[in-house]
Amino acid sequence: MPSFFNGFVSCGPMPFSASTSVKIGLRIAGRMSICPTLAIADRRRKRPPADCLYTEDDAMDREDRIKRLRFRAWHRGTREADLLVGSFFDTFSATWSDPEIDWFEAFLEENDIEIMVWVMDVEPVPPRCAGPMMDRMRQIDYVQVVR
Repeated sequence: MPSFFNGFVSCGPMPFSASTSVKIGLRIAGRMSICPTLAIADRRRKRPPADCLYTEDDAMDREDRIKRLRFRAWHRGTREADLLVGSFFDTFSATWSDPEIDWFEAFLEENDIEIMVWVMDVEPVPPRCAGPMMDRMRQIDYVQVVR
């Protein structure tokens, strides 16, 4: 039986309501309902274009951008991707131009598995990532193996 709360229909427990189960015990459960004030505020918020990675308001100098990219390169989600992308960044980032930094920033948006497959030449590299930097990354001589 749906319950009515402030004009919104809820077909289940309210968000963050406590419920109990024999196997799980006490847990927090519920469906998220739409808050009308948040929906209006979200529509009013200005968003940057989809192809823009940062806006002029958020513009960073080169040093801060490099620091952010270094963190993202070494915190990919899998250890293999961390070693591959992070080592590539540490070895070559000091000599990169602004277009190369832009390429690497867009490259970091790709999935770890796809990056590994492209670098190991299992699948062809898509045109958006192909180029001299990907060719350099595919050499894999920059990864230091610790024994």
